[in-house]
Amino acid sequence: MGYPYNTLITPAILWKNPRITREELARRLNETHSSWIHEYKKGEPWDSFIPGLEDPEYHDGINGVAQILGIRPSREFGDFLDPEKQQRDKHGLQLRPPLLIYPERGRTNYLFFGHISNELGAPIKIEEQSWDKLKPGDIWHEPMNEEFQGIVEEVFEETETKTQEGENDDGYPDDGYLIPKWNYKMTIRLIIPKYDERNYGTEEELYADWPQFHPENVWEWDQREGCFNGASYFGSRNFLWKMKNGLYSLDERTFSKISGGFTTSLKFGLTDLVLTAGALKHKAWKLLSRRGADHLENFLREFPDVKEEYDKAIWDSHTSRHARKERMKINELLRARLGGRFPER
Repeated sequence: MGYPYNTLITPAILWKNPRITREELARRLNETHSSWIHEYKKGEPWDSFIPGLEDPEYHDGINGVAQILGIRPSREFGDFLDPEKQQRDKHGLQLRPPLLIYPERGRTNYLFFGHISNELGAPIKIEEQSWDKLKPGDIWHEPMNEEFQGIVEEVFEETETKTQEGENDDGYPDDGYLIPKWNYKMTIRLIIPKYDERNYGTEEELYADWPQFHPENVWEWDQREGCFNGASYFGSRNFLWKMKNGLYSLDERTFSKISGGFTTSLKFGLTDLVLTAGALKHKAWKLLSRRGADHLENFLREFPDVKEEYDKAIWDSHTSRHARKERMKINELLRARLGGRFPER
């Protein structure tokens, strides 16, 4: 009636450690070791982990916290990266937003690319397709790679793409791919972007030049509540968090939304949360891995404190579900629990 899951690591931390700062949450997440990739064998230590195969979202500081909690990007950061709000160069061409490539795990260098200008190549004749109808002065974008583009100087021939066998009348093939609508023979001048490329060895160096990328400025940290976010949080949307005065906790409303355990609707429940918290308490990273549930029986035998809390969670969810079904009042539920007047689990 329940299993530990790496998906529930953050809800479990906030449940057992209410009212903590985002920095403290980031520290606690970084101390966990989980993997949806690696499968541990029977007999390996409970605290086994392989650094290169861990779930990366738990080791990305407060940026990772923001993404896990689903914090909204700030309006200022959105404007900073908005393509329509960038400056134009001497040719009247719009510059691209800055690009920051974050370091891979185990490395520290940040690669920054600032688009500072464009150069125009010599006129060349091409035969190409286009999503848009073109005329001299327009910008042509290569259909499969819009980074490759040029200014149209002269159009010699323009034809519409014919509907091909296997497509519908709207030009959509059976496999769902769009086909560019126009074919051109034309002269263009390639647009050659020039970048200011920088390599920053530390976050401090990066933020000194580009404070816009500091997590304090990237995210709307005044967001007061939400659900846990990201692809790895499939099935846990009913787990909620709340923030007050900069301190984060698991929202109590979670317990009225979640089920007693893992259900056929692929939603995690109370017993899953209890077992995940138990795995964190005893640093049993082996449970928070691929097929970690295979080791659950041995874990509960070796750690009776978790078994006791797990059994209580089953009883709580069982009696609560029965009480809801019977539309019992709180006092009736409490009296029934004390008197053991519930059907067998």
